[in-house]
Amino acid sequence: RLEWKGQESFRTRITSFILRWSEEDPLRDDAERREVPAEGDLTPGSVVESYVDGLEPGTRFFICLAAISQAGAGPYTEPIEVDVHPDRPSRPAAPTCKVKTTSSFLMQVEDVALERGSPIFRYEMRWSGSPQMTHAVQCPGPMKCIKEVDEFGPRMFEYAVNGFAGKGRGPYYFQVRCWNSSAASDWSPPSDGCLLNICEPSKMAAPHLVEADSPSSLIIEYMPTAELGEKMGGGVLEYELRYSREVALLADPDAGVPVGPGSSKPQKVSLFRWPAPQHGKHTPVRVPGLVTGRSYFFQIRALSVIGSGPWSDTSDPFKTLPSAPECPEPVNVESGAINPFSAKLLMTLPESNGAPIKTCRLRYLGPNWKTRPPVTEWRELKEVIFDDCEISQRPRREDEDLENATETIVTNWEFTVLHLEPGATYRFMFSCINEAGESPMSEISDTVTTMPTHPEKAMPPYQNDEREDSGSTHFTFTWDAPHDGGSDITSYNIIWANNMRFQGFKVVEGITENHYTLDGLDPNAKYFVRVAANNEIGAGKYSECIPHQNVGIFSTIPRIPSAPRDPYAETITDRPGAALVRWQKPADDGGCMVSRYKLTFCEHEDFVGAEEQTFKAMREARFHELKPDTTYFFKVRAMNAVGDGPESSVVSAKTLPVPPTKYIPPATPGAPELELVEDNGKQFLKATWKCPENFDKKSGFIYDKDTQTHMITHYNVYMIGGYPEPTDVEHEELKENIQQVRDRRTVPKHGYNVAKFDNLIPGRYYKVNVKAFSEAGESEWSTFSKAVRAPPGIPDPIEEVSIVGTTKTSVSVSWTCPAGNGEAVTHFRLRCRQDRVLRGWENGKPFCPEDSPPGAGEYEDVNTWWDEVEIENPVILAVNAADAKRRMSVMVSEQVLQHEFHDLQPASYYTVEVCALNAVGRGESCMSGTMLTRSTDPAPPGHCVGNIDAVTKSSVTFNWQAALYTGGEPVTGYEVRWIGIPVNGSVPMSIDAIIGDESRAQKVILGPDTLEYTAKDLYPGDGCVPVVRCWTEIGSSGWSRMPHDGKDLEAFFCLPDVPQVVQIPPVIERTEAIDHRLWSYQVSWKCPETRGRPILKFAVRIFRVEDDDGSQASLGKAVLQQLVAPPPGYGPPPASENDVQEFIIERPELRDWEPGETITIKNVHKGVALHKALIPGVFYAAHVLPANEVGDAEGWGPSSICVVGPPNYPSKPVPMTSPWQWPRAVEVRWKEPWMQGAPLQCIEVQGATDAMLTKRIKVSDEMANKKLVEREIYVGDLDFSTEYFFRFRVKNEVGWSQWSDVSPPFKTGACKPAPPAMPRLVDIDMEMMRITWTPPNNHGAAITKYEVFLADQERVPLVKKLVDNLNEAASDEDRTVLIEALPPKEHCTVMVEEFAVPDAPEHMFEGLLGGLDYAVALRAFNAEGWSDWSEPLDTIRSPTSHPVESPAPWLLEATQNTLRTGFSIPYDNGAAIHSVEIGWVRIAGPMERHLALGGKVTTSVTSTDAEAKEGSVTVQLPPGKLAKAKPDGVGGSWEGLIEGLAPGTEYDVQVCAINEHGPGDFSIPLRMTCAPGMPDRPGRIRHAVDQQVNGNENNQPSRSAKKKEQSISDQSASPVASDTEELDHAQPPATSSLSKAVQGGAIFFRRTGKVQKEEVISMGATTKKKSWALPGFSSSKVQPS
Repeated sequence: RLEWKGQESFRTRITSFILRWSEEDPLRDDAERREVPAEGDLTPGSVVESYVDGLEPGTRFFICLAAISQAGAGPYTEPIEVDVHPDRPSRPAAPTCKVKTTSSFLMQVEDVALERGSPIFRYEMRWSGSPQMTHAVQCPGPMKCIKEVDEFGPRMFEYAVNGFAGKGRGPYYFQVRCWNSSAASDWSPPSDGCLLNICEPSKMAAPHLVEADSPSSLIIEYMPTAELGEKMGGGVLEYELRYSREVALLADPDAGVPVGPGSSKPQKVSLFRWPAPQHGKHTPVRVPGLVTGRSYFFQIRALSVIGSGPWSDTSDPFKTLPSAPECPEPVNVESGAINPFSAKLLMTLPESNGAPIKTCRLRYLGPNWKTRPPVTEWRELKEVIFDDCEISQRPRREDEDLENATETIVTNWEFTVLHLEPGATYRFMFSCINEAGESPMSEISDTVTTMPTHPEKAMPPYQNDEREDSGSTHFTFTWDAPHDGGSDITSYNIIWANNMRFQGFKVVEGITENHYTLDGLDPNAKYFVRVAANNEIGAGKYSECIPHQNVGIFSTIPRIPSAPRDPYAETITDRPGAALVRWQKPADDGGCMVSRYKLTFCEHEDFVGAEEQTFKAMREARFHELKPDTTYFFKVRAMNAVGDGPESSVVSAKTLPVPPTKYIPPATPGAPELELVEDNGKQFLKATWKCPENFDKKSGFIYDKDTQTHMITHYNVYMIGGYPEPTDVEHEELKENIQQVRDRRTVPKHGYNVAKFDNLIPGRYYKVNVKAFSEAGESEWSTFSKAVRAPPGIPDPIEEVSIVGTTKTSVSVSWTCPAGNGEAVTHFRLRCRQDRVLRGWENGKPFCPEDSPPGAGEYEDVNTWWDEVEIENPVILAVNAADAKRRMSVMVSEQVLQHEFHDLQPASYYTVEVCALNAVGRGESCMSGTMLTRSTDPAPPGHCVGNIDAVTKSSVTFNWQAALYTGGEPVTGYEVRWIGIPVNGSVPMSIDAIIGDESRAQKVILGPDTLEYTAKDLYPGDGCVPVVRCWTEIGSSGWSRMPHDGKDLEAFFCLPDVPQVVQIPPVIERTEAIDHRLWSYQVSWKCPETRGRPILKFAVRIFRVEDDDGSQASLGKAVLQQLVAPPPGYGPPPASENDVQEFIIERPELRDWEPGETITIKNVHKGVALHKALIPGVFYAAHVLPANEVGDAEGWGPSSICVVGPPNYPSKPVPMTSPWQWPRAVEVRWKEPWMQGAPLQCIEVQGATDAMLTKRIKVSDEMANKKLVEREIYVGDLDFSTEYFFRFRVKNEVGWSQWSDVSPPFKTGACKPAPPAMPRLVDIDMEMMRITWTPPNNHGAAITKYEVFLADQERVPLVKKLVDNLNEAASDEDRTVLIEALPPKEHCTVMVEEFAVPDAPEHMFEGLLGGLDYAVALRAFNAEGWSDWSEPLDTIRSPTSHPVESPAPWLLEATQNTLRTGFSIPYDNGAAIHSVEIGWVRIAGPMERHLALGGKVTTSVTSTDAEAKEGSVTVQLPPGKLAKAKPDGVGGSWEGLIEGLAPGTEYDVQVCAINEHGPGDFSIPLRMTCAPGMPDRPGRIRHAVDQQVNGNENNQPSRSAKKKEQSISDQSASPVASDTEELDHAQPPATSSLSKAVQGGAIFFRRTGKVQKEEVISMGATTKKKSWALPGFSSSKVQPS
């Protein structure tokens, strides 16, 4: 389409225009031309347009133009250059098959299609089983360009089509089509029919482990057979996996026994099959039925209808998860392992199931005895570890499931249980624990019984019932049998005494029962008892006796006393009717003190009508009120706590007669004493006075015919009280017949009489007087006592509380002040009770219905008292300050007081309580009647609520909630005011806009029952805002709240209409890039009419445009295809529902959209880029849908002109593969992913030795992009026998793709380990050192052992050179020669299994010496050989210590009392030796040898009495004079002198060297003997029998001689033989001296003619040694005497 402007016609009308065009410039005369007629009169500058068709797509043309008028043709314009929009390519050629397999085809096609103005950048392929291409399947992704245009022909494209396994052999037909920037071409003609090849599957890669998911199964992953190539194994039907615990068994290709999925017992070689999954959808396979904790080797192969493929390489060993150990065998128990109360438990560890057993849990049942209830509950003993046990191992036998065992040895743990109960039986069981769990408990072991012992300490004895078990002379006690110690109790022993120290205790033995009775005891006495039990082993300990806890103590009970002794009676002189009785105490008090005596007296000897009197423990009684001139009979009995004893004998006495009679009244008592006292918190008055009689304290009442003739019998006491004086009588009281109490001698008791008065009136003054009475008459009243004031009391109760007045929130009350009862009323306490409250009032105002709590407007019975209020008494009666007595008794009355309670609830009921207080306390309270506060204004009604169901386009109906709180009065009416709101008008925020004077609101008055109103004559979409208030007789309420929020206002607006449909198409415009994509978009449109409600949102939908159907959305698609060519790469995916992208544009916060306003979505809306979901190269358009509160518009608006989606990052690639691996390199291959609209630029590769890619290796960009077309990479400089993982990403014009998933591991080969690093010293002392080192790189094969050597002394400087020579040596034989030439102190091989922690190996060297230099080096070994030697650690020096053991000394000179010895110094262990200690021990002297040879001691032995048994001498060495000893040699020599020895005595001598660290070990002893001395004085001379005289020519002893010799020989075995065995009365041996000789270490022998070492008889018990045994004698023959 061409446009141009009309030019000047020079007043002639232009009739037409001539267009010329050509592919060449300048245009030739034969160029194409076309005449374009002019329409109407053209004015200069007017626009003319025309179309030129029939052009070749994509061709560049040159066009010029000339105008034709009535005057002729004008000149042509300068040519312009125009490019014709390209068209889709022509139909390509049919593809051909180059390679075919059993499941795939490799198809190729030549690029011979016409480009039609745009280069072809993509070929696609599809296939079908029919030549008509019905139901064709399109292959994913584009074809690969394998050849560019060259001199040999056009480009070549290739595609591998696979996945035909199981679909039949064919034939199959293929078509291709090509793409340029315009569109795709038509499909090519079908290819020739293609048939699949037939062959067996190829060899598969070794399987690898995904996860050990359980103790009995593994999840194995495999790589399916490739689908490309003649021998790559297409048509797979099944896969077969075989596995074994021994890799050697997999060498046989035919080995294997099929197992099912549910098999639980694997074979030596097991086979597992499963159907081949769909290509590309293979999942890992789970192999069940394995043995827990074992390692398995796996192989896999594929099976097809043709046959089986070869087995893959053997996998690495895969180990199942460990599980809890198997159930162990029962414990083997042995008793008395260490002592009689221990048991040795031998636990054989079961199969560990893959995790080593670290702990054993022991349980035991016991202790159990046959005499006690059995223990049935198993208890935890201990969780033991291997450090707690003795460990032993043995090889596992064939019958012990050697084939399935994880270890070939059986381990036994031996654990000793100590401190078992004696004589008890125990049983044991145990379980084993590893990191996976705990095994079941073993079976129960055999029973083990410990050795019995004597019984335990007995429990203290006790009595079951003290009343029944105790008597006055005996008691019975019981005890519980103690633990018998494992042996039955045979009897009991008892010790008892009458003191807690058991002095002079008595013993009772052989008691067979557990109770005993002691009799013949004193009554009411304590006895102390202890019990012990006996069994066959012995006697147990006696029970405890704890006096202060009454344990082990028993008492006899008391009894009544015996009769009193020696009673007699006599008359009291000068006392008519009086008698005296005396007696002696009983002979037996019954074990309880006599506390009373009971005396019986009577006028008759038979004691008929007798009287009794009880006296204290005095032994006499006086009777003063007997009949005069009368004979009385008396008998007495003693009383104790038990009861009355027997009566004494009867005695009698006659009283004196009464003299002539005279009656004199008693004397007037003196004024009584009065005091105020308190008892148990109660106060009362106590009056005391003395008896006015004359009496003698010993004889009693004194009869005087002139002054007193009769004793006073009783008194009357009179009390008066009042205020302010007692005579102002307010209280009076008379107490009569107060008895005069006398003792047995008629003496008045206590010296005074007492009368008590209570119930006093508080604060009053009291006084008393007394009158005496006798048989002769009564006395006068005594004078009054001094006045005493009663304590003041609390005030009187208040009589009445009156109501003064009320308001709506307060009440006033008044009352009269009561009497103070001796103290002024100073305060009043008041409190108010809420009786019945009208709820709904708080903080001085009523609640609105919206805020009202539950129960508002209703009465509630509360009955709650408020806190008390205390007020002062405003008026106190003035009292004279000098009158202190009156001041303390002020009584204020008849005073009226008032108080007002505030903050009450209106229209509510209250009660008030008042009480008075003075200094004493609080008086009784008085309550008022019920009071009602006044009513108040009502609360506002509820806010108006619109009725949404009644809303129309011209009216709004609303209602309100009646006021809940009416202030105590009923509502009389409602007032409503409302104001209209136009569409988009503002809602009034203040109620003044409605109720103010300038308001345009409408006013309505309604009745009390009307709660709804309708506002009419509104416009559609308009609304109103109403308020309401209520009235009562008190007044009006406040206005209700305004409906402000959207929820309230919604129902106050008329119904609106939906918005108008958008009329103008939206516009999509390209904007600057905002992210990684090359550009973004924005969409804009015009706002339509709102129709009564603001538009709340626009829905903007961006959708994919597929067909050029002439619609609004497809307009301009052809132009865009010409102007915006998609980048080369894959084509877009098919359209789907996910291609639609919709945005919601909400109304701005501060304003509404106006009709006609332009609205724009920028390139980012709410964090989402508009182009984010646009597929690169795909065409999109947009349309808009408005919505308001009513709803969406009636439809979507017109669509915009389409645009194209910008390119994006490439897609995520698939993981890499590796066809080749070498010991130090691998070759990896990759596939190009979908580039998403931009061509491939480069790739980036990452490699690592772990699947998490934490241990990276370097793969340079140059290496990765060297063969970009071939899609393969060579990665070198890798480690040996190491698995490597790779991932990659690709880059296009936009940027990098995601990283691919990590590839499967690709493993290199292995070699010998790297040399270890220099070893490190862990710790060292004089005798040992411990080294460690970091394990070197194993170079792909696990390190199994290390070779270590240790050099010392002068060889240390040679070690570094030796290591260099060892590393350069050509053979192991040369290395052996080099090491032996050093030679090292220690050279050994250490297996890795010996290390507790293989990752931190440690090795210990022992047998070191102090102060020496050492050097250490090592090397490692794996399956490929030995590593080089490490750098030596040659800076080690051992610490100094005490010297080593000294060499044996030698004898230089021996005298009778000294030994001079020589010695050499040993190696000093790095610290110089400064002295030597020479120790000696006496062995035997001449006397011991004499006795050992059969000699007799015929004289007193005194020579050895003072001999020392051992000793030592310290010899200081001269500094620097003696040569130092080398580590394995001897240094310089010196000598020492031992003095104070005995002649002819043998000594063992040892030496030890001493340095700054102390003494070293003693040398071996050397036997030395002092020079002999003079013999002892001989004994008594006796006759000897001459055998030759008796004719014994053969010199043979006679029978008697043999007997004597035998007797002497026998006595040699006992150095203290009997005196009767001596001949001829020989002097007997000195027993004390000989015993000393024995104790001093003497050794005795039988007399056999020579001394033999096997004939040792005895060695003294006190013989001492210094770490050595007696030379020449076997220690097993030596026994202490």
